[in-house]
Amino acid sequence: MPSELKKVIDVASCREYDMVTGARGEKSFQVVNRKLGKRLIKYFVNKISKIDVPDFNSGLRVFKREVIKKYLHLMPDGFSFSTTSTVTFLKLQYNVKYVPIFVKERDGRKSNVKIKDGFKTLMLILNLSVLFAPLTFFIPISIFFIASSFIYFILYSIIERIHITSSMTLLFITGIIIFFMGIICEQVSAVRRELNN
Repeated sequence: MPSELKKVIDVASCREYDMVTGARGEKSFQVVNRKLGKRLIKYFVNKISKIDVPDFNSGLRVFKREVIKKYLHLMPDGFSFSTTSTVTFLKLQYNVKYVPIFVKERDGRKSNVKIKDGFKTLMLILNLSVLFAPLTFFIPISIFFIASSFIYFILYSIIERIHITSSMTLLFITGIIIFFMGIICEQVSAVRRELNN
């Protein structure tokens, strides 16, 4: 609706914020079969950005041109541009403003986003996690493998005898390798984020 667009433009025109986004409220129209997927993405977006994001994929947004140009190399070509730009601006601590808006059901052409895009959504979550919070992604997996090796050792020692098997060693080494992969990924992602700065 033009009135909702004007709300966003009015706030953006003051040039106080680096990005102004229209945040759809609970009364706004939502496609029912996408609610579960959106909740999943919202959980990860909140976890990565460490704030409660009102609307992570609203297309009604205004950027400062000089800021968004720095990070176009991070942006995907598909529908996830809105989510990626949200996480980018929040994670890099730019000044973001959310303006409450109301959205009705789409008239005319239906949305291009289909249920089959669920795999793309999972890949988006993975990419955002690795790009902006690699240690948050890798460390829990590392801890899982290392803890599994110790639990396996304890149970084996109680049931059989005190002995380190090849499976225990493999679990432990896998955990260590994943940990160091996270360290390397943290450095690479930092360089990639600042590539055009």
